[in-house]
Amino acid sequence: MTPFFTQLVIVSKTFAENEIRIRHLRKEEAVTARRIIEGLRIFENKQVDTSNYSTEELVAKLKQLSTTEIVT
Repeated sequence: MTPFFTQLVIVSKTFAENEIRIRHLRKEEAVTARRIIEGLRIFENKQVDTSNYSTEELVAKLKQLSTTEIVT
């Protein structure tokens, strides 16, 4: 984190190029992205069918499922 921006780093165990860096995010954007990604991982692990959710419902549920503490 810098005073104005933060960076989100996504590390994948399945791809050869296993690190993706998204720079110049506001802290709130990075936290939201992380919560959505963590929620998607939970859905994938539990094999939850998301086809019945609207986009808004899906994003809300993903944010709710992610209880990972964010280090600030």
